[in-house]
Amino acid sequence: MVELTRSPVPLYFQIASDLERQIKSGALRPDEQLPNEKDLAARYGVSLVTVRGAMRLLLDNGVIVRYAGKGTFVAKREARKSIWSIGSLDDLVATGLKSTMRMISQERLEPPSWALERLGLPLGAKAHMVRALREAQGEAFMVTDQFHPLDLARGLRKADFARPEARSRLVVQIVAAHCNLTIGSVRQTMSAENASGEIAAILGVQAGDPLLVVERDFFSDAGRIIQTGKAYYRTDHHRYMITISLLEKPPGRPGFQFPAQHQPEPQDQN
Repeated sequence: MVELTRSPVPLYFQIASDLERQIKSGALRPDEQLPNEKDLAARYGVSLVTVRGAMRLLLDNGVIVRYAGKGTFVAKREARKSIWSIGSLDDLVATGLKSTMRMISQERLEPPSWALERLGLPLGAKAHMVRALREAQGEAFMVTDQFHPLDLARGLRKADFARPEARSRLVVQIVAAHCNLTIGSVRQTMSAENASGEIAAILGVQAGDPLLVVERDFFSDAGRIIQTGKAYYRTDHHRYMITISLLEKPPGRPGFQFPAQHQPEPQDQN
């Protein structure tokens, strides 16, 4: 029987993590059938409800697939979705480092009304805009339109975003470093939109395809907004997940979060 640890991490999550480790190590191979839920419950010493919670998590993450009348199998690698887990500003930065950035354009223009309002600019005012593409494993998964006040963007050059070291940084990190600012917080909202022809062409999807749209406002530690923008995520190969901590911060360890993909432990319905 596999020993599970006594910790705040739910049992179903520990089981899902153990099975995923076996898949990544090659102990379980693509298209290999998994044991049935009863056998897994016996192996881990848990209830069927807990095993079903683990299976649901792996299914949602594209790690396994189920076929009616056949059983549960390890998904082929190309079928798995990438998941970007965001729980804090540190997580947002770390997530950006898992991908690479490629700048598409940088210009001074009159931004859309929503950007003017967030930057506190009057109608007709100009702002600095950066459009950038993010790629992971050679595939484009997100395009962003970011707007900055002109006084912060003054002196920024295309080379600032094109250097090799810039490809693994967030746009706002480059701007903050250039202006000697510290990023203090980020506010975000999420919605869904159909891809415009312009965005679809950049991401390699069809016009009208659904996209996840994340709007983010970055503030300095002094409370000034230094960047506002929209990120358009593909939803066919990538998913976006937010992790929220319910734990108090341990002494000397700020910003402690549950592991990525944490969800409440499923409850037995009986």
